Amino acid sequence: MEDMKKEQLEVLNEAKGYCANVLHCIDTVVPELKGDKKDDTDEYLRMTVDGVNVALEMYNATRDLTAGAQPAVDEADGNNAVKELSAALKLSDDSAKADALVKVRAFIAQFKDCAEAVCKLPKLSLLSLQR
Repeated sequence: MEDMKKEQLEVLNEAKGYCANVLHCIDTVVPELKGDKKDDTDEYLRMTVDGVNVALEMYNATRDLTAGAQPAVDEADGNNAVKELSAALKLSDDSAKADALVKVRAFIAQFKDCAEAVCKLPKLSLLSLQR
């Protein structure tokens, strides 16, 4: 169990920076999808979605450790945002993709903030966060 917590903390430490990069990617691609489209927007969108997927994997791998932490991560909103993004990616509507990415961005920002807070906690406090 102790090894699992250590591994989760390592993932959370990585997630802080990774999520910041994904947030930057979303902030870059959303305006392009809303009308300032460039030649490489579709490729950049694909890479951004890949980054979102990795951030979601990091969240899933650490959710036992982040459950109950403050600031909280709204998993229900995150799931809805991911479903909306998945549906939007199947359409040819760039505006729908942008809108869905904005919602996913909120979830990733919550996860980043939560990861930062959990990583600052003393080790004994981490025991109380686990279910």
